[in-house]
Amino acid sequence: MSLHSVGIRSKKIEDLAVVLLLMLIPLLAPSPDGSSINGAAIAKAVGIAMVKAVSCIVSIISVGRLIIQPLFEKINR
Repeated sequence: MSLHSVGIRSKKIEDLAVVLLLMLIPLLAPSPDGSSINGAAIAKAVGIAMVKAVSCIVSIISVGRLIIQPLFEKINR
C-alpha cells in the first residue's frame, strides 16, 4: 500500500465526516422557542439520514445493474 493510496482513503473519510458534521449543525442549534434539542432527536435524525443514504445507494446500484448495464450491452451490439 503506497502513501498516495493511504492519503486518498483518509481524504474520503474526512469528506464523509464533514458531511456528517454539516448535517448535525442545524440539529445542535437551539429551536426558535429557546429550548435545545435532546440526544434522542439527534439520533433519530441521524438514523433517518442513514436510511435515506443506504436506500439511495442501493437504488443507484440496482438501476445501474438492471437497466443501464443491459442498455449499454444492447447499444454495444
